[in-house]
Parts: sequence; structure tokens; C-alpha cells
Amino acid sequence: MCVYNVSAMVLGASFWAKTLAVIVGAVLGWIGAIIGQGIRNFAHPDIVFTHGGLFSLVGIKLFWLCGPQLIGLVFGVALGMALILN
Repeated sequence: MCVYNVSAMVLGASFWAKTLAVIVGAVLGWIGAIIGQGIRNFAHPDIVFTHGGLFSLVGIKLFWLCGPQLIGLVFGVALGMALILN
């Protein structure tokens, strides 16, 4: 899969700026995932009640399995890329 970005912010950046953006994005994404894990450990409910049936229960379980970590990861990567390429 090949993605071509036509954003002026990305087109105007040099190779080294893009490389630094990937490195900073990866590090901040990792930190965001660690923070998301901490939030998950703090806020994860012991018991879940639902009125939606089995699929609602599966959705809630999947969210608490990986939701906060993924949200932190995406936020960290986006922040790291934007800080360098801006």
C-alpha cells in the first residue's frame, strides 16, 4: 500500500525532518500508550452491566481491553508528528 500526502506541511519538510517526525511520533505514541494503560488500570470497572445484549457486552469488553491504550497511542503519534512538521 502506498500513501502519498499532498499536505503543504509534509511536502515542505525535508527527509531528515520527516525521519525525526517518525522517531518523535513513535516515542510519544509509546508514552501515550503507557499513559492509556495507566488510565485503564485506574478506571477499569470490575463489573459491567448492559442492556444491549451480547454484542454490547463484547464491545465494552473490547474497549476496556485496548481502547485507552489505542487512544493514547493515536494522540501521541499525532502530537509528535505535528510538533516536528509544523
